[in-house]
Order: sequence, then C-alpha cells, then structure tokens
Amino acid sequence: MAYTLPDGSKLFLGVAFSAPIAVTAISNADPAVATAAAHGLTANTPLIFTSGWEDADARVYRVEDPTTNNFELAGLDSTDTTLYTPGGGTGTVRAVTGWQEIQQVLNPSTSGGEQQFATVEPLAKRNAIQLPTNFSPMTLTIPIGDDPTLPGYLALKAASDKRELRPLRIQKPNGATNYFYGYVSLNEVPSLTKGQVDTVTATFALQGLPTRFTTA
Repeated sequence: MAYTLPDGSKLFLGVAFSAPIAVTAISNADPAVATAAAHGLTANTPLIFTSGWEDADARVYRVEDPTTNNFELAGLDSTDTTLYTPGGGTGTVRAVTGWQEIQQVLNPSTSGGEQQFATVEPLAKRNAIQLPTNFSPMTLTIPIGDDPTLPGYLALKAASDKRELRPLRIQKPNGATNYFYGYVSLNEVPSLTKGQVDTVTATFALQGLPTRFTTA
C-alpha cells in the first residue's frame, strides 16, 4: 500500500513527431511485439499507435527492447485474442520527438470513463437488470493561469486552432508517467473572479484509454 501526492507534477504537450512508420505485424503478447522494417526507434520513446485493433488504437505506448526490425509496445497487453484478433492489429506508429511544458497549470480534473449499462426488463422477472455496454467518453480539463505569452499557452492555442489530435504527458515527481491522446480545445476567455487569479481552460477529448507507467 502506498499513497502519492500530485504536488510537483508537470504537464507536457506533444509538439513534434516522426513520419508514420508502418507496422506490418504485431503479436498477441504482454507486451505486444511489433514488426516494422528498419524502424530506427530507441528504447523508452513514446509513440502514437494507429491500429486495426480498436482497443489499442489512438493510444500512446513506449518502445521497449528494440531490435532492427522489431520492438515491444510497452503498455499494450494483447494476450486477449477476443479483444485483439490475431493478425488484425497492424497499422502505423509515430514517435513523439518533442514536448512543450504547459506552464501555470492549476488543478486538472477528469470526467467520463464510467461504465454504461443497458436496462433489461425480462417478462418473467419482477425486477429490471442492467448489462454492461461501453464506457462514456473521457475528458481531461486543465485550468491554466492566464498568460497568453507563455510557450505552453501558445502550443495549446496552435493545436486548438488546427483541431489537431495531440498526446499529453503528465510527469509526477515520483517518476510515474501518464499519457493521453485526444483533441485539444482552448477556451481563451479568462475567468474573472474577484480575489482569484485569472484562468483559461484547456480540454482534451480523449480518443483512447490513457496509458500509465510507474517510471519516467
């Protein structure tokens, strides 16, 4: 059992990427092993995976144990062949080659991600039952102390203006790292609350599940 505090955590927006690298095969393993001829990727490089496997698509993983034509996708356990159909996970990866810190972040929060249910009312039963369906969409909301000259603000504005999908990294002081991937939106109208700092709000509409690592 252990407790952690978020104090000292930093947020980074992905701002530079490699060209797409074709993944021609991927295994059912933990972690999954991808085949990509002469990929040139190095260990611990974060990358965005676009995959035929819906549960692996639009997520950020990390390179592990790279060889000339193969590498492990750390964070992807594809051993469940019902979720990850053998031979169906090919696609592309793009390495994240540059990050921009988002300055003056206040108290981020998440919403969504709850299990949804279908209500069933069998004729022979007196009580309705619920069956799990999907999970609700997840949104990460990031209040920021308003300063439109900061590099992080400008990077968020550029991504928001272009309606681009971007990765986000949360780096905790204990080394734990969380990655997200989604559409960036920046509301540039600052809050005006007496006695409180002006803030603007960035949101990430996640396209896939976040991935978590216990080390940087």
